[in-house]
Amino acid sequence: MIDAHQAVRSAYNYLIDMAEIQGADRIPKDVTLEEVEAAPTMDKWFVTLSYSMPENTGAEADSASEPLRHFLNQPSRKFRVVTIDGVGGFISLKIPSS
Repeated sequence: MIDAHQAVRSAYNYLIDMAEIQGADRIPKDVTLEEVEAAPTMDKWFVTLSYSMPENTGAEADSASEPLRHFLNQPSRKFRVVTIDGVGGFISLKIPSS
């Protein structure tokens, strides 16, 4: 089985690759490792990453929460759990349940 460092690198690369497919304006900024955990069966890794998105432009910038977010100086962060198998391959990308 790969180690945690390799699992995190695989998860990060997958997250960036999927964002690039959607376009240059969708590439996450400030990707941060939040958590990494081996499955109890030791055959996969659960890697939680957080990131911010590039500044909104156009219609998205006019949302009601945007001015408040800037006033509070709190960029919104998104969280994703990437599941990586024991050899570094992608299994799933999910929004964590709260």
